[in-house]
Amino acid sequence: MEDFKKLATILSHVADAYAPNTIRAYKADFEEFIRFCENSNVPALPADADTVARFINETSQSGQRAASIRRKLVAITAVHRFSRHPDPTKDTEVKLAIRKMHRKLGRAMGQAHGITENLFDQLLAVTSDDLRGKRDRALLYLAYDTMRRRSELVSLRVEDLKISDAGSAIFLRKSKTD
Repeated sequence: MEDFKKLATILSHVADAYAPNTIRAYKADFEEFIRFCENSNVPALPADADTVARFINETSQSGQRAASIRRKLVAITAVHRFSRHPDPTKDTEVKLAIRKMHRKLGRAMGQAHGITENLFDQLLAVTSDDLRGKRDRALLYLAYDTMRRRSELVSLRVEDLKISDAGSAIFLRKSKTD
């Protein structure tokens, strides 16, 4: 229970420096690590390398994908760094566990599919002719033509759009890739 309180304190301290989804992921992933540590009767913070290596080995046998396990390791690294503890994921034993995991599970990641012209046409076809439908079509065109992420689209303001005889431009205030 103590590790859960420490985690809450650490994440509340850094919350304004990271995106909410990042904090949510760190919380969920490190809480899973805390539960593993509690079941093993070892501390999660600071964790030792052998505990992290065991966590990788057991998690890789649970049916989770390698990318999910790597994300959990990122959370373990971040929480240790935020609390000024040495990073146990840099130890040779953990690196060996990661290599074993990759040999067992592979490294391939599934890429999200983009919206094809056919899918775009299908999405447009189901919009209505009322005000909501016009809004939806405008958003679809804007998203498709500019290839913006959802978060980038919802942060747009009218003053971000510049239209002239030479063409148009959209000012992108903030992006995940910044």
